[in-house]
Amino acid sequence: MKPVGLVRFIVYTLTVALMFCFLGVLGGYSYATGGELPFMQYQSITPPEQATNVTSNELTTFLESDDTDFNRYDIGFNCVEYALLLEREAQWKGIPAISILIKYEDGSGHIVMAFPIVDKGWIYIEPQTDEEIYPNIGAIIGGKRIAEMYSLTCEWILLEDSK
Repeated sequence: MKPVGLVRFIVYTLTVALMFCFLGVLGGYSYATGGELPFMQYQSITPPEQATNVTSNELTTFLESDDTDFNRYDIGFNCVEYALLLEREAQWKGIPAISILIKYEDGSGHIVMAFPIVDKGWIYIEPQTDEEIYPNIGAIIGGKRIAEMYSLTCEWILLEDSK
């Protein structure tokens, strides 16, 4: 065998041996402990049973602790993702939140968040900056006049067995 061929053979053999050792460690861990590897364990996450309205101070505390606004605005991550991510984070913390679609007179749109607050009614938040905003039909936000506003609602629908 030529020296280059011998080196390739040795490298190949060692690579295969290391792969089998690694698989053996994984299999041995599972067999010896009766469980999965720590990085392969699944966790059950239970959302709050019922969201409750919060005070304006509690909302401020939540927004200060949430890092949704630190995400970079880019293709594939725009106002829709900011709003849905903030809504999800709020819901998981037991804070009711609603995504609001703002349609401007020029046909473009934007999504913001609305929170029902115990001491102030509804508070609207720009999820990209966590700033409170005041949208109304006819108001100007971001240099554009608001023509319509919609709330995003989701519900579970029972799917019938289709045979």
